[in-house]
Amino acid sequence: MANAPPTPGSHHRAPLHFWAVGILSLLWNVWGAYIALSAQTGHLPTLRAEGQAYFDAQPLWLVIAVDAALLAGIAGAIALLLQHRAATWLYAAMFVIISLANVYEAAIGTSPIVDGRASLPGSLALLAIMALQAVYTATMRRRGLLE
Repeated sequence: MANAPPTPGSHHRAPLHFWAVGILSLLWNVWGAYIALSAQTGHLPTLRAEGQAYFDAQPLWLVIAVDAALLAGIAGAIALLLQHRAATWLYAAMFVIISLANVYEAAIGTSPIVDGRASLPGSLALLAIMALQAVYTATMRRRGLLE
């Protein structure tokens, strides 16, 4: 039965792409969290005044939600490297929270995309990367690499 799905507790050797994706994902998510937190706290030297005003005007609940999503991405990458099934849900949580935050800000008109301060293709690319992280981990879970 070479095509039978792996049983729980059976360990399969993870392919090279698994480790590459895990390490790149960890670096990507840590970098993203660093940039976001630096911008939120006013410590990002390349941020213009209007960008800082945008972050200063965000409600605290939105800042907390976005920061939780960023931490979920980092935790997801760590869980992936540890081959833990929680990676799938952590990445999914990151994607959902960031998506909802973007929809909320677009709806109330404070999104940088609405007034041209941010690039729609760039923002969509970031959301696509988040979605791909969740899809990748779900695929690895179905293949029995995450327990």
